[in-house]
Amino acid sequence: MSQYPVQQRSSSSIQKPLWDLTPIEIESWVRSLSPGAVNTGGMLFPKPLMTSSSSSAAANSAAEDSSKSDKDAYQARLQVGNILLGNLVNGLRMASAGTSNHDGSAAKKAKTQHVVVTAQKGCGDMYNILDPSFSKNTNNAVDEGEGAILSRLTLGGLVNGLCGVYGGCVDTVTCVPLSDLNGDNNAAAPDGIHTNNGQQAKGVDAVIESAGNLTLKELIRIGSGLHRSISAR
Repeated sequence: MSQYPVQQRSSSSIQKPLWDLTPIEIESWVRSLSPGAVNTGGMLFPKPLMTSSSSSAAANSAAEDSSKSDKDAYQARLQVGNILLGNLVNGLRMASAGTSNHDGSAAKKAKTQHVVVTAQKGCGDMYNILDPSFSKNTNNAVDEGEGAILSRLTLGGLVNGLCGVYGGCVDTVTCVPLSDLNGDNNAAAPDGIHTNNGQQAKGVDAVIESAGNLTLKELIRIGSGLHRSISAR
C-alpha cells in the first residue's frame, strides 16, 4: 500500500497555545489535523489516496483509470481546502490589529506559505468574523493577534472566515444565513454568491464562489468540525 503525498507543514510550533499562534502557525496547525476526519478541522482537506498492487493487466488498467479519476478529485478537493484556509487566514489578518510572536525570517516564511495571504493587517473586519463580544477599534479591527481572535470565534464567525465574502454570509451569533434574516427575496446577492438558473440562491443552498463553489450548508458543516478542534485544543 502507498499514499500520495499530502502537503503539510512542520508541526514544530503547533504546541503553543492557540491564542499565541501567528497566521503561519495557524495554517500549520490546521494542516496537522488528520485529513478527512469527520467532525474535526481535518474536514478541510481530503483523506490521502490509497493504491494497491495487482498482477492482472486488466485489473491494472482499470485501476489506473480509477486512480486518475481519484487523483483528479483529490487534487480538486485539496485546492478547495487551500482556498478555505487562505480565506480564514486573510480574514483573521484583516481583523487583527494586535501583534503576534512571529518566528523566523520573512523569506523563510514565504517559502513555506501554501495559502495566498493578500490582506492588509488590521484594515478591518471585512469578512464579518467578529461577533459583538469583540471590542473593535476605529478601524473596525481588534487589538489582538490572529491566534487570540481564532480562539474566540463563534461558529458563525468561523464560517464567514471560510467563505471569504465581504460582509459575511451568516450571522456571527446564530449562524443563520444573512439572506434568511434579511427576508428579502428580491435583494441582490453579495459579491461571491452565485445565482442558480437565474434565481437567487438563498439560505444554506447559496453557492459561495470565493469558497471553491461550495454551498453554505457544506461550509457550515466544515466550520463545525474546525470549531470542535479549536474548542478541544
